[in-house]
Formats: sequence, C-alpha cells, structure tokens
Amino acid sequence: MGFWGTKLYDNDLTCDVRDYYIELLKEKCNDEEAYNKTIKYFDMMINSDEEPFFWYALAETQWKVGRLIEYIKNNALAWIEKEGGLDFWEDNIVYVSKWKHTLMKLKSTLLAPIMKKKTFHVLKQFISNPWSIGDLYAFCFYSEASKDRGIYNKYIILQKIGDEYSYNKIKYSRVQIYNKIYDYIPKKQEIYSEKLLPLIGPFDKSRMLFGEKQFNIENFFNRLLFLDRNSEKIKKYYIYIENDTNFKNLNIKDQDTAPFSCVDEWVGSLYFDWKNYDYIENENGIFQIYKKT
Repeated sequence: MGFWGTKLYDNDLTCDVRDYYIELLKEKCNDEEAYNKTIKYFDMMINSDEEPFFWYALAETQWKVGRLIEYIKNNALAWIEKEGGLDFWEDNIVYVSKWKHTLMKLKSTLLAPIMKKKTFHVLKQFISNPWSIGDLYAFCFYSEASKDRGIYNKYIILQKIGDEYSYNKIKYSRVQIYNKIYDYIPKKQEIYSEKLLPLIGPFDKSRMLFGEKQFNIENFFNRLLFLDRNSEKIKKYYIYIENDTNFKNLNIKDQDTAPFSCVDEWVGSLYFDWKNYDYIENENGIFQIYKKT
C-alpha cells in the first residue's frame, strides 16, 4: 500500500475501495449488489494489516452516498477505537498526531446523520492517462510545503515507461523520476546522467509490517500514477520536454498507485528524505544505502 499523506484518502487502498464501490453504483448495481461485490473483491484485506483502511473507506463512502450499512459503520468505529492503521506512522510523531486527527474526523462523520441518498448518472469517459510511453515531463513544485523544503518553483523530471490497467479499466502510467532538482528545464542528455529517485524512504519501517525484514530499493524505482480530477487543477505544472523510449528501465514490481495530483507533496517529501543518503549497486546486483559524507 502506497501513502502520500495522512488524510483518509492519501493512500491507494482507500482510494481503490471508494472508487470501486462508486463505479459499481454508476454501473447501476443496486445497493446490495454493490456492497456484496465490494466485500468479495477486497476480501484479501480482512485479517491483514491493511484491514482497517478498507472499513474506513467503505464506511465513509457509504455515508457520503446515503447508503451506510450499520454493520460497516460498526466495524469502522471499532477500528477507530483501536486506532487501526497507527502502526504505519509509528516512526513519525507528527504523522501519528495527524492520523489520529483523521480518525477522529472520520468518527465524527460516521456518527453524524447520514447524507441524502445520491443518484448516480453515467459520466462521460474521463481521460485518465494522457502520456505516451517515453514522455519526459518537468514538474514544477508549487506548494507552501515546497517553499519550506527550498524547492519552490524548481523542477524534477518524470518519465513514463509503461501502461497498466486497473480493475475498473483505468489505464495507469508507470512513471520513474530522476533524482535531481533543477532551476531550469534540462535537456535529455543532462537528465539521463542522473540516478533514479527511489520511490520509498531510505529506511521505510512500514515495509517491516508485511514481514519484509529486508527490501531492495530496486523494486521501488517506479510507480503507477493516474490522472484524477484533482490533477486537472495542476496540469499547468507539468511541462512536456520530449519523447524518448531509450530510458533507464529497472525492475517493474511495485504495484502501488498514486494520483498525479499528489506529486508535489509525495515526491517533494521523498527527495528531502533522500537528500542526505545515496545508493550504490554492488557486484551481486544488490543496491546498498549509505549516508552521504
């Protein structure tokens, strides 16, 4: 499961649960069908470390569309009382506090009167993946957080290396990111001289929750991104450079997803995390992390 913040839908699992359930309603499934199909589709989440996120997302979504089932509500509230999901933030006291706030906000929502039942209409097709394989884009950091990190109005380079489809026929762009911040939009030759940015922190404790006592960063050099409706607001910060299919293409194993709209916060934070660290590949093909001197 990939995270890009501590809000309820700042991870790919809760987004998937919400979107899958809503998609079923749009396809004219009745309430019982939509509920049963969602439970069946995500049954692998039950009794896993990610289970609370499933109940949170389904309960909040059902509340918002006026279809909250008492059983779903009670499961979500029970996990809130246990502070379910807190282990994912245990190494960061700031994130722990923010996640607790998210849970209290969700609890308040679920205990409030349910929203009016929403009627769904089939929407016109949304273009979720506008890039071609090989496209190089410069992303311009624009947020207040980027000012704090000293990268405001500077650029980082993304490149699409593949296409993949989700359960609901959304096409994802598999994207890799080059580990350098520029004051200008660079040329291709300059970009390719840089290493790739690992899309996981240098010492990510959350991986230990899945029994991975060790993990190789080469599995995390790219991520599946999708263009959500929030991304429409920030399209102007992506500047096309050129298309080139002769790109670096390391292991493609990571199945975590994220919207293009989260790149400012997520990638900015990762770049900052790696600022004092680097990696090198040894003779056995294993990437070792070390602190810069």
